[in-house]
Amino acid sequence: GVSFSDLDVSGKLPKQDDGVGEELSDDTNRNINLIKTCKAIMAHREEGTNRRVSDIFLDKPCKDTYPKYYQLIEKPICIDEILKKCKIQMYSGTSDFIDDWALLFSNAMRFNKN
Repeated sequence: GVSFSDLDVSGKLPKQDDGVGEELSDDTNRNINLIKTCKAIMAHREEGTNRRVSDIFLDKPCKDTYPKYYQLIEKPICIDEILKKCKIQMYSGTSDFIDDWALLFSNAMRFNKN
């Protein structure tokens, strides 16, 4: 199978012995772009402190430390889950991807408001 790490920036596999690279499907290209988007968000750093803003959202909160989070938040999600869904091509379209990011931000705002 094709691994995302096998791809060059053009979205093609390296040239084979016959000199022809394998074209990727639209779904695979979309998922490559979704992964790149996740990684770009994860790499964003806060000006002044150089702290990665995404670090707190990489994993879900610990259930033992934050039990109220799981009482208040109906559908917990984290960046790691979104990235995994990209890698296994679970998103049928970019709107599902955007919905998961909106859920992540909505959960954070709801929990931190209380």
